[in-house]
Amino acid sequence: MIRDNRAVSTAVSHAITIGITSIMLTGLMIGASQMVDDQRQYVVERGLEDVSTAVVSDLMRIDQFNTTNAPVSFTAEHPERIGGSHYSIDVHPEPSETIVFVNSSASVRHDSVPVRFTAESDVCESTVDGGKVEVAYDTDRDCIVLREN
Repeated sequence: MIRDNRAVSTAVSHAITIGITSIMLTGLMIGASQMVDDQRQYVVERGLEDVSTAVVSDLMRIDQFNTTNAPVSFTAEHPERIGGSHYSIDVHPEPSETIVFVNSSASVRHDSVPVRFTAESDVCESTVDGGKVEVAYDTDRDCIVLREN
């Protein structure tokens, strides 16, 4: 009897090619997902920095504008979400400076971006969610505050 092995090498070749291709695609997908996670983290960090800088700018603007301690206010619009998640803005006055923290749980590390500044007027401690925020001089407390809008 004659043995015919001609078709075996083609089938083995196809199986090896499919196996190698599957391994390469799996590695590519894992690498791409890590890159997407890194990019998302970068976007969240930059977004938090942008909002914290904008909030400090808003607080300084009302501080410079209100030289008579009158009841002035304006509404500042910031994104409601950063990286797909809500965030909060915390203002913490200290004796020599004020620190603004923008906190988000959108990142793996639960980022908090602090920005420090000094104001002529007193700044009261306040916490608000992102989005529309009222920046005001509170005449009852004699300080600048952030309020939900």
